[in-house]
Amino acid sequence: MNHYINKVMTVEQLKNMGNYEVKNFIRERLMYSAEEIQEARETIMLNDVAYNLLCDIKPNITLHKRFKMAEDHKSNDDILSKFDDLGLMQSFYYAKLTFYKGCADFTWKTKNLSTWNLSTWNENLCGYGTVDIIHFIMSKAWGLNL
Repeated sequence: MNHYINKVMTVEQLKNMGNYEVKNFIRERLMYSAEEIQEARETIMLNDVAYNLLCDIKPNITLHKRFKMAEDHKSNDDILSKFDDLGLMQSFYYAKLTFYKGCADFTWKTKNLSTWNLSTWNENLCGYGTVDIIHFIMSKAWGLNL
């Protein structure tokens, strides 16, 4: 892993990748920084209960940031901003990702350049994880295969 972290990636390169490679790229973009991991480690080491819980669940710990799906949080926008260099959300005429009670809804508008008509689309993404949600948005923005 970690072979996409410092690499500049283009939309065209992503279009030529398979689903597995694209999802690995997404995971690596969302990985916690060394500073964030060290800060969490120091906090946990000072709390016996947290340390013991960590030891019990360590195999299930995620290595990347995840959307907070209970409701809209600023951290969700921060996650999407990890893909600003690719123009992910800017690829749409309008795009909004919202969360409510564990479900994501993605609403987007596209403009037909020949007729100038707007089309509005909405997709309920219940059951999708963070990586799958971002992959779905990429597929709508750039025509990636799902």
